[in-house]
Amino acid sequence: MAVLLARVLTRATLEGWGWRLAFLVTLPLGLVGLYLRRRLDETPRFRAVQRARVVVRRPVTEAVRGYPGRLLTGLALVAALALTFNLFFFYLPSYLVTALAVPLPRALAASLAGLALVAITAPFLGRLSDRVGRRPLLVAGTLALLVVTLPAFLLIRGAGPLGLPLGYVLVGLPLSCLVIVPPFLAELFPTPIRSTALAITYGVGSALFGGTAPFLATLLVRRTGNPVTPAFYAVAVAVAVVVAALLTSETAFRPLDTD
Repeated sequence: MAVLLARVLTRATLEGWGWRLAFLVTLPLGLVGLYLRRRLDETPRFRAVQRARVVVRRPVTEAVRGYPGRLLTGLALVAALALTFNLFFFYLPSYLVTALAVPLPRALAASLAGLALVAITAPFLGRLSDRVGRRPLLVAGTLALLVVTLPAFLLIRGAGPLGLPLGYVLVGLPLSCLVIVPPFLAELFPTPIRSTALAITYGVGSALFGGTAPFLATLLVRRTGNPVTPAFYAVAVAVAVVVAALLTSETAFRPLDTD
């Protein structure tokens, strides 16, 4: 939708009111989500917990006290996803347009190439993780992220006709592997605290590293005068995430409530 609107509307129209069209078009998706949510039932495992009357009264406290290591592992993996996504797909398109005068449709279309790669490969890699486990893909994805972040950033910032989309495809490869982070997080925690622990890791990780990524990237460039500094920040985070992935245990083949 963003690419389409950027192509058919003038810059003034897009910035004046046209950007609202993308949000209006997605309104039916909210209604679909509401329809699905109202008809979703609790999982059989949670219903069993309810019948056994072992529902945790304070799941946040239980998660923080009982599973701090798993929470940190989950936070690290979500940090990699959120930071990479927001840095490459929010900050860089804006930077390309404002600092390098790249046409907005071209910048958005290039980022769409990376997202398309993730969307196409996600089902296959999800099925692969069911067969070989989550850990191999987590390790491969985080290592790939560590290796490609800087080259992909430089390719995109170069804004060449081939380098721009190639950079986004390059960063899409590790993101494709990391689409299995949500099921991994779900398998990481036992049923009584699963939803709460997953919400903590995804919410806090996304806010701390994803939500702040454009602001920190802009601040780093302004303070250092080096436009590549945000990539170094992302690489530093990727190092910590690789360590977390290497230290984690396999979750795919064990019962959900195994500690």
